[in-house]
Amino acid sequence: MTIARGLAEQLMDEVAGTRFPDGVTPRASHSLPRATFDDVDDFAGWSASPPVDRNGRAIGTEGIAGTVPYQSRPASLRPAASILNRYSQEIQVERVQPNGTNGWTVVSQHTPYRRVTVRVKYTDARSITATLATISRIIAEVKYSP
Repeated sequence: MTIARGLAEQLMDEVAGTRFPDGVTPRASHSLPRATFDDVDDFAGWSASPPVDRNGRAIGTEGIAGTVPYQSRPASLRPAASILNRYSQEIQVERVQPNGTNGWTVVSQHTPYRRVTVRVKYTDARSITATLATISRIIAEVKYSP
């Protein structure tokens, strides 16, 4: 549960740190690394198993940032792939608007709000999948005013 919660929080922080969408159709392809995503809507429907970093490398295999050429983490310091491969991550992004009763309504048109939901799931040895962590956050557009 702790690993799943940490994976979900890291992914949510990454999404929340991305700019708010401008109302156009997302341009990112889910076959590209998340590092290419330039706004929140680009994350909609993204998923990975095993969990990967924003550059598409399996979590736990990353090396030292900024080394040229890139060097992955030594095998002796990596988590067991048999365990890591049981985890998956997914992101849902919805356009929402306040419904007037302290809740949110999903809509199809552009709004200044997005509800982002990150889920981390685990599949056990019997192939039973359970959601171990779910985090939802409303992200609002804040207009720049000089």
